[in-house]
Amino acid sequence: MRRRQVFSDLFASYYALIVRYVERRVWNRAIAEEIASETFEVVWQKLDPEDPPGLPWLYRTAAFKISNHRAREEHRLRADAALQREAAEAADPGDDGSRMDMRRAIGDLPDREREAIALTYWEGLSALEVAEVLDCSVAAVWKLLSRARARLRTALSEDADASEGRSEHALER
Repeated sequence: MRRRQVFSDLFASYYALIVRYVERRVWNRAIAEEIASETFEVVWQKLDPEDPPGLPWLYRTAAFKISNHRAREEHRLRADAALQREAAEAADPGDDGSRMDMRRAIGDLPDREREAIALTYWEGLSALEVAEVLDCSVAAVWKLLSRARARLRTALSEDADASEGRSEHALER
């Protein structure tokens, strides 16, 4: 019970300060609140009620969380840029459009699924390594990959059906 009270007191005293600290560095209130929450999650995990952390420790922990957020965001932006570059490239003359369909389908995946696919198939990482990059469990990586592959199968079969429809329409002319 004492641990919960100490945590509540810390949260009440410092949460707003940590949010403002983070917000001045990320310039986005929602992200600042998320990072502040992650900071207090660490407090809860490591809290010793007899020796609670002070504001400097909270600022340092928030700074680490900001750094992690920026690294994840930078990684996501690089992956998105690579996908956009690939999508912008013209298909090979002998390509039936399937590569462009695949690129488009991958680009339409949710961020975490797209990243799991890219890290696994393009970067050659193991599920354990992908889990470390995405900061999740190996089981979550397998779930992301399974969902992504299912979405890709559906999207590619829809693209193939649409392509056949276009070909048949062109023949009717």
